[in-house]
Amino acid sequence: MPKRGAAAILWGLALWNAGSMAQFFLGLPGGGGIVLGLLGAAVVLADPLGWLTPRPARAAPVRTTPAEGGNAPEPAR
Repeated sequence: MPKRGAAAILWGLALWNAGSMAQFFLGLPGGGGIVLGLLGAAVVLADPLGWLTPRPARAAPVRTTPAEGGNAPEPAR
């Protein structure tokens, strides 16, 4: 299982538990704990802002110059 999937499951369970405890102690009606857990898991899984797992940088395109015998990569400077 990928790390992000495992983290989403764990965060979902933790937030579900925290939401259920808050409902119990505050005397709120049931059902909000699982909603909080599912929303938290979805945010961790999607990671829309890239805070949890940074996106890898794209590799720079290889520039080639015409040379004898075909296209050869440009020598390192």
